[in-house]
Amino acid sequence: MVEKQSAKYTRFGGEDGVEVLEATYRNHSFAPHWHPAYTVGFFDDGEAELTINGREQKLKSGDIMVIGPNVVHAGRSASEQGYHRYFGAYIEPDTLEKLGILSHANDHLKAPAYFIRDHQWAKDFRYMLRHQKSEKVENFVIQPLIMDLFETLFTSARYQQDMSYKDNVRASMREISAYLEENYDEQISLQELAEMAELSPYHFLRVFRDTIGLSPHAYQLQVRVENAKKLLRDGMSGTEVAYMAGFADQSHFIRTFKRRVGVTPSQFAMV
Repeated sequence: MVEKQSAKYTRFGGEDGVEVLEATYRNHSFAPHWHPAYTVGFFDDGEAELTINGREQKLKSGDIMVIGPNVVHAGRSASEQGYHRYFGAYIEPDTLEKLGILSHANDHLKAPAYFIRDHQWAKDFRYMLRHQKSEKVENFVIQPLIMDLFETLFTSARYQQDMSYKDNVRASMREISAYLEENYDEQISLQELAEMAELSPYHFLRVFRDTIGLSPHAYQLQVRVENAKKLLRDGMSGTEVAYMAGFADQSHFIRTFKRRVGVTPSQFAMV
């Protein structure tokens, strides 16, 4: 049975605590708005849809969202019944500062919002709400709850930022490998490639090898060999192929080709 629509605010922990909205909504939509505090939204039942910076995020029971201060967002019920039960905790930056974690929040929480699932935190949050009049809850539960949630957030944010960085680096290395494929016959320096990737030569060399599996020079040699095979199949002489494929001289071409193909260019041309 779907509960009736209701909403109430409660404050936990006095001045250094948090304000909590406990609500059950039916077919309700929030207009675009923002809060000066960190907004921690916990979805206890039903489904909702959040819009931040023009992007939509579906949220369901068990999901926790954290929206930064002054971030414009909007939300609405998204289940078939047009219903969701929601708890919103509003944590002032001053509260985080008194808990010694505001600087970490400023350092790590760069995105406008984060979305996590933490069953233990949700369980503890429900406990706080059930015992909201208890002095024990006021003194010993609210601050650890805040700190536990933000520590989880810091870990999640570091992971997301790390994965985002790795994805960007991989994309950059693939672009550079494509550049080497297109310009396989040219002499391209490590410094030039590193500048393209906006990395130091040492860092670029390590990242390229980790991503592609070969050093840039070895990768370019492999591309030259593959193109040399095509030219040899077309009937070109070894001398012509060595020049066309970008090798320094005939002996370098033969040595490199045999190490990668297992036979000399002339033997390959006879196949």
